[in-house]
Formats: sequence, C-alpha cells, structure tokens
Amino acid sequence: FDVPAIVEESYFFEISKVFARAANITGLKLAPLRIASRDYVAMAVLAPVEQAVTQSTLVEDMGISPNVVLAMIDNLDQLGYTRRVQNPQNRRENVVLLTKKGRHVYDQAVLLVRQAEEELLAPLSVGEREQCRALTRKLYEPSPLHSTNSA
Repeated sequence: FDVPAIVEESYFFEISKVFARAANITGLKLAPLRIASRDYVAMAVLAPVEQAVTQSTLVEDMGISPNVVLAMIDNLDQLGYTRRVQNPQNRRENVVLLTKKGRHVYDQAVLLVRQAEEELLAPLSVGEREQCRALTRKLYEPSPLHSTNSA
C-alpha cells in the first residue's frame, strides 16, 4: 500500500491489514465448501440444535442488515445447507435450520477455519497466540467508559 506515514503507523490501519489477511486465508479455505466467512458464522449460530433461530436473530447476532441475511440464507438454502420453516410461535416469521448436509458442511468448515487460524497465527509462539487472543477479546468487549448514546 502506498499511504501517508500517519496512516501506515496507525493501529487501525495495521488491524485492517490483519483482518484482510485473515479474510483472504479463510475465504480460500472455505471456497471448496462454497461458503464465505459470514456464512460460516451464520452456520455457527444455527449449529446448536436446541435453539430455534429466526432470520431476525441472525440480523441481531451478526450485526448485519436484514437484506444481507436474507441473501445469505437464500444462498445457503440453494446449496441445501439450510432450510426455512414457519416459526410455530410467530407465523409471520421463519426459523432457519441447518440440514443434515449443512451440519456436515459446518463440521468441515470448523476444521478449515482452524487451519486458516493456524496459518494466520503461524508467526506467533504459543504464548503470543494466547496473548493475542486475550487482547483481541478486550478490544471487542464494550467499554464501560463509552456508550453508544454519547453525543
């Protein structure tokens, strides 16, 4: 990248490059399954059999727009990885379920994502990996000092 030094030296720019590398590695690993990273995340939300997951739950849990979730579930349905059924508690809403094929693909994806993680974190020692995970968790936990309602 040819960017000004002030940008190159920023943490935000560095973490963006790490995210891009992680997305690239994961995308290449998941490509044979015909799913993207966000499909994998949706399948992970759907994986626990004991909970019914609606499309609106996916919107909330994944933090993406309803249109994107709809397109994603349409794609997963076409692949035979999910199916939608009417929510027995709210007939205006669909529950999304992993199919048997989808569960098998999800199990494969879990292994492939672990491989992608290994590749991404290969330059780090075991201790550095744990430290990286701990610091990352701290960064995505909401800070009590900052509220989403601040002016």
